[in-house]
Amino acid sequence: MHYQKRPELISHVEEFYRMYQSLADRYDNVTGELRKNIPSDLQSQGSGISEVGTELTPSSNSRSQYGTRAAGFDFFRKSGGSGSDLGPREGDETSTSDDSSANNYSSAFTNNDHRGLHKRITEMESELKKIKMKQEEKSKINNMEEDELRVENENLKQKHVLAQKEISSWKSKLEKEKREVLKLQDRITRYKTNLSDRDRETRAMRETLSNVNKTLAVENMQLEEQVTKLSKERVLLEDTIKEWDLRCQCSDEERRRMKIVKTEMEDEIEKLKFENSELVLNVNELDHELTLKDNQIDGLGQHLARLRLEHIELFDQVEKSKESIHTLTSRSEELEKESLRQQEVIEEQAEEKREVIRQLCFSLEHYKDGYQMMRQAFMGHNKRHEVMAS
Repeated sequence: MHYQKRPELISHVEEFYRMYQSLADRYDNVTGELRKNIPSDLQSQGSGISEVGTELTPSSNSRSQYGTRAAGFDFFRKSGGSGSDLGPREGDETSTSDDSSANNYSSAFTNNDHRGLHKRITEMESELKKIKMKQEEKSKINNMEEDELRVENENLKQKHVLAQKEISSWKSKLEKEKREVLKLQDRITRYKTNLSDRDRETRAMRETLSNVNKTLAVENMQLEEQVTKLSKERVLLEDTIKEWDLRCQCSDEERRRMKIVKTEMEDEIEKLKFENSELVLNVNELDHELTLKDNQIDGLGQHLARLRLEHIELFDQVEKSKESIHTLTSRSEELEKESLRQQEVIEEQAEEKREVIRQLCFSLEHYKDGYQMMRQAFMGHNKRHEVMAS
């Protein structure tokens, strides 16, 4: 705002200066014309004129001493114009009138004119003083405004320096953020590759689980077939036990029948041993397959660990069945020994044979319970795999 007003102020000051110069020139012209129009005899006679001349010369000198500003140019032109018009009129009147009357009139007129000019000069000087005071105030205001502008400029420079520093700091922060973004993008790509690898691993694990479920289903079918066989054998053994009870009533016939039953029992024991060996082989094969599958599906550690524990329990049950079979064989040996004594203690031997039959029934019940436990374990394992697959 101050910068916008400054050229206007300068133009006004220049106009004042030009007006002051024209005013001074006009004043000099008027005084020169007045001196020319005054006759030489009146200049020698009139003391008032000399006094006025002496007053005019210092006033003109004082006017030449003032500075570089002026105002009231139009007013002075009016007054100057009237003064310049008065000169020719005085010449006309002096040329047409008598010498005495003309001299008296011109002396009175010049005195009045000098008084008016002196009054106007004092008024113009007072106006010039006022104008100088106003211009000094304006110069002070301009100086104050320039000082304020300098302070504002310094503040703006400081703000500009601070802004540049902030810009540099923000640029450095932006570079850091860009580097962080690049790092995060690299991490995202690595995570995506890891996720794809994990997806492939889960697919492979699901395939292995499906294969394990298939093999377990096949093994379950085989075990069910074996259980059906054992149940049939149990029925046959119960029938033989009933027949054997009937045969025990007759001693002679019972001996022969006991021998036959003994042979049949031995055959059955051999069959049971054979079936037990097959079961052991199947269990060993299952153990071998389970170990191989455990190596293939290490990622399913907890679930397979439970399956291994269940397999160990089944193996313990098989070992118990072996022990029961061993007891049965020992019982059969005792039966062979007791067959020699059957003539004396038929009833005791029959009771012991009933005990053997009870042991066989117990072993069959034990096999059946082991099968049920194994079946429940496999069913629970299949359910867990189905839950994991879903």
